[in-house]
Amino acid sequence: MEQQGPGYQPQLADTLDTASRRGFIGRSAELATFEAFLERPEHVAVLWLSGLGGVGKTALMQACAGRARQAGWRTARIDGRTVAQSPQAFADAVTTAVATEKSHPDVDRSDAADVAIFIDTYERLESLDSWLREQYLPGLPAQTLIMIASRQLPSMEWRTDPGWAAVLEVLPLRNFRPEESRDYLTSRGVPELALSLLTDLYRLQRERFTVRHPDVIQALVRRLLDNVPTPLHRRALEVCAHLRVTTEDRLAEALMINDASGLFEWLRSLSFIESGPAGVFPHDLTRDVIEADLRWRSPERYRQLHDDVRRGIVRQLQHGSTAERQMAFSDLLFLHRNNSIMRPLFQWDTLGQAPPTPAAIQDHDLLVDIVRRHEGNASAEILRHWMRRQPDGLWVFRDAAGEKIGFVCMLEVGWSTEEDCQRDPAIAAARSYAAHLAPPRPGEPVLYARWALSRATPVPSDTPGVWELTCTVNVTQWFSTPRLSWSFVAVEDADRWTPFFSHIRQERASRADFSVGGRTYAVFAHDWRAEPPLTWVREMAERELTTTPSDVDDLETQTPIVVLSHPEFAAAVRQALRDYARPDRLAGNALLSSRLVAERTANQSPSETLRQLVRLSAEELNTHPRDQRLYRALYRTFLNPAATQERAADLLGLPFSTYRAHLRAGTQRVTELLWQQELYGAEGPASAHDTGHDTAQT
Repeated sequence: MEQQGPGYQPQLADTLDTASRRGFIGRSAELATFEAFLERPEHVAVLWLSGLGGVGKTALMQACAGRARQAGWRTARIDGRTVAQSPQAFADAVTTAVATEKSHPDVDRSDAADVAIFIDTYERLESLDSWLREQYLPGLPAQTLIMIASRQLPSMEWRTDPGWAAVLEVLPLRNFRPEESRDYLTSRGVPELALSLLTDLYRLQRERFTVRHPDVIQALVRRLLDNVPTPLHRRALEVCAHLRVTTEDRLAEALMINDASGLFEWLRSLSFIESGPAGVFPHDLTRDVIEADLRWRSPERYRQLHDDVRRGIVRQLQHGSTAERQMAFSDLLFLHRNNSIMRPLFQWDTLGQAPPTPAAIQDHDLLVDIVRRHEGNASAEILRHWMRRQPDGLWVFRDAAGEKIGFVCMLEVGWSTEEDCQRDPAIAAARSYAAHLAPPRPGEPVLYARWALSRATPVPSDTPGVWELTCTVNVTQWFSTPRLSWSFVAVEDADRWTPFFSHIRQERASRADFSVGGRTYAVFAHDWRAEPPLTWVREMAERELTTTPSDVDDLETQTPIVVLSHPEFAAAVRQALRDYARPDRLAGNALLSSRLVAERTANQSPSETLRQLVRLSAEELNTHPRDQRLYRALYRTFLNPAATQERAADLLGLPFSTYRAHLRAGTQRVTELLWQQELYGAEGPASAHDTGHDTAQT
């Protein structure tokens, strides 16, 4: 299929023309106002539609675009839900839309033709508002008509600017008048008797007329799904309603089919499905209706749907590039949108539109100034220290116009020096906290989100997008850092942030709190060896499905993973080898609570999992000629033991001292093979066998 440019709407021109030909019910006054604008193209004019979601702004805008085209205007429709929030992306979308219109048979192809720009869902372009008002729109040709549809009225800047006030007309869009409602329903084939009965039912049972009532939801969904060809098509629609955006590949993965091209094209053809640069998505009300209906009708199927759609998201979060991980996190975060803790903290309709970028050296002075204004000189000097030590840990957030609106400083402090601890009390406190509970083992990183600040306010969630980007940096770093031991996050208001961090399973670490410049900072921490990223994201699946804090409190949590030092781990392996032939004795082995076993226990008991791991690691030695003698010693001693070690030596034809040397070396090799899996997880390095091979033979 031919690829289209930004802002392309499939078959939009045909849809608009069809709507115009068959007539538009209602809104006669608004249409008359628009047609009057078409007759005076000597200057830029702005017609602003405002009204609640679902009141008919988009339908009216489409009707107006059809009238404009019939009058010889070129039209460009931009949807705030689909265009990236940057000046260049918006300008490119208009250019592409106008170029597409020039090929339409009913449109004047000359470059001199007047242009009408229709900007729908403008409330989602808030970050572009100043740029549009002050730079882009004033630079358009004089013969340009702009129609804006928004849930909000124009800002004070629009209404008080003398230039815009002269050409701006605001049309608040309200519900249909009674006669318009009757005309519309009659045109849709609803008989007069049904209208009378419906009116009586509303008067008697008003409480049933809410979108959340199951009866109303069922009626709406039934109307939407009248023409769904098969149950698989319905499932595809449910997947689309659950995901932030749906691509053909993501749809195929969620439905577990090889080819979803036909289903994807069917989705694109639906009137309530929009297309954007990242994929397709349903109208907000449609999404809510389909989601609410499935959750009410079949909670178990809703849960299965949730698992199916997040499978591809988690895979991308694990294995994608930096940009792919960032987008995957936006998709994962979107699944939390109905939770009362998460809902107020994020702008759900703009997730993923402006990803964080690494800070450049020329950004450093600005970031220091942000810290100095919000936290004082002492904190600013600590930031300068880390800029010299770890400049790659700085990430900058920009708004749609490219202005820097905040930053996060993510430090790797596992190898921090005494000077670092003296300069920054946060690091000294974190090291002490980790050492007290479960010290990082050699080679295990420690991440610290030391600062997360908005340029405008010290509270990052008060600036739209900044808290989302802060979380994006944290989660993508948690997933992309091999062998991560601890992560820490510092905030200034513990009471405000405790519900959020509790929701995402980050422990309050009061022993790691610290003070700088007379300010005290609260710290939250997570031991990623006790709950690795994959385990964490599985636990978060339950919290994505909950809507209230009490629901979260009721969730079952798994047994905590124990982080063992290497000596403790080696002792537990030796004990597991000794108890291999007596599985009942494995029940008390420390390895049962380790990451090694927890990540691999599925359809069998932890004891059986441990027994299997020990056997497979020992058998691994038998695949290498130099290690086969070590395997034979392990086999005759532990896997299929002789009555005594002396008897084992006799069966192997070895002097007892040689047999003991082979047994010690084999035990060391098995320990190291299992240790590598403990460190690197279930998907550890395939070459773990070769690690430390020579030292094991000494």
